[in-house]
Amino acid sequence: MSIPVFRPTLRRRDFNSVLACLVSDRLGAGPLNHELASELSRFLGAAGGACLATYGQAVDCALQTMGLAAGEAVVLSALAPAEYLRALAGRGLRPLVADVDPDTGLILRSEVERHLAADPKALVLHYPLGFVPETDELFGLGLPVLEDISQALGASLEAGGDAEGRQGGSSRRCGGLGAVSVLSLAPEGIITTGAGAAVFARERRELKCLREAVESRPRDALLSDLNAALGLAQAREIEGFLKSRRSIAEVFSQAVARSRHGRLGPLQEGTGVPYAFPVMVKDGVKQVRQFAMKRNIETCSAFADAVAAIGQGPLEPLPDLEAAPDPSAQPERQPEAVPMAPAAAPRALAGARDLLARCVLFPLYPTLLKRDLQLIVKVLGALP
Repeated sequence: MSIPVFRPTLRRRDFNSVLACLVSDRLGAGPLNHELASELSRFLGAAGGACLATYGQAVDCALQTMGLAAGEAVVLSALAPAEYLRALAGRGLRPLVADVDPDTGLILRSEVERHLAADPKALVLHYPLGFVPETDELFGLGLPVLEDISQALGASLEAGGDAEGRQGGSSRRCGGLGAVSVLSLAPEGIITTGAGAAVFARERRELKCLREAVESRPRDALLSDLNAALGLAQAREIEGFLKSRRSIAEVFSQAVARSRHGRLGPLQEGTGVPYAFPVMVKDGVKQVRQFAMKRNIETCSAFADAVAAIGQGPLEPLPDLEAAPDPSAQPERQPEAVPMAPAAAPRALAGARDLLARCVLFPLYPTLLKRDLQLIVKVLGALP
């Protein structure tokens, strides 16, 4: 049996929590939904939040909370999930797509500044694969920020000020810095509810708008208590999950350093979060993935569902990724075609395209067995 790229970290207490909810006969959205939102809000340092049934609903709710009007522009990373394009289009908002640093996948400040002439009204700050900026300079550009911490729950930012320019100087958790934030709770996340997502507001004034946005939606848009019960048990284990992930990432980093390839960016000690293990392949992506799969280790392209992977027409051929599919490889979900703004033309996104072509994810999660860890270490050190 192969080792999947992602696997939820489920423990006996998770099952007990869900069973207790089943016994209560209260399965729809109710008190456990609110309790999970409160628990996560406290962890992030946010004023409050809400848990919704789908990631798309959470993103849309965050945009509604920010009070953006149709026709206004929003800057977002080329590696942000394509769901943002769908949500922006649904609200009549214009996406201004910014390129990323090829060493970390983080949105470039210079790219955001380039779009300021178009008078954007917000910035979507996505933390790809758990990487975070070394400083809070992006919060000093004067744009309201929507943070997406789906791949960076528990990450922190060494900050000297906030989005309004107030001075701080302490380390603060990502997700409690922008006006609003979004956290996917899908099975591949650092914690999971099995489905759905949460949205948070930093201040009480945004929280009021968030509650109005949530109340305007049908009741089935909210996360069920059955899912929230699982999330509550998971939320109480976040620190332990992060400790395990960081420990595994260090071992994997040492292993891949023995190969001719490398990992994406340096491991950010104490700030970033290892969401998965990103290998930057010098060349031969297909061969690397086949090598791993023959040893029962599944891999996937790191940013297959990113904004930069979608365009008005086909992308120019990328090395190996455009080759004939490997029948032994894990099939990947293909993103839907979504219209992009002219500023988002994929051929201009050199940093993002480099990562699309060369970054491959290997499994990294706390429930990896000892023999699985040993096998992945061996394979990473011997990649062709």
